[in-house]
Amino acid sequence: ALNTLCMGDINALAHACEAHEVIGRANGGLPPWRLLRYGLPLPRSDLYEGIYVDDYVSGWKASPAAIADRQCGPDIDAAQHLAEAYIQHGTREKASKSVTAETAITAWGRELDGKSGIGSSPPAKILA
Repeated sequence: ALNTLCMGDINALAHACEAHEVIGRANGGLPPWRLLRYGLPLPRSDLYEGIYVDDYVSGWKASPAAIADRQCGPDIDAAQHLAEAYIQHGTREKASKSVTAETAITAWGRELDGKSGIGSSPPAKILA
């Protein structure tokens, strides 16, 4: 098991992402057919999941009626499943970074709007 990653290691980012994916897969989560991968088309699934460094994002392609005032769904179930995997491996999520059942978020340096389907850099970064 890795205890630390040296700063400046050219593979540190890849190792960090893989470590988080291994935890998820060990608990039966993060199936490859719904993983978001840089440079690849979106998965052919109504549920997307991805990990970048230590940030996990799940999204569900659903009708507006299905997402109105909801507290459950396959994306929430997937995120809970991963949170349970972290607990089983002696780690935990950072609650202050967690959002649930939102239609617009900022993650991985992008603003994502689930209603419009638009993802872009935050305006402050564009105008800087």
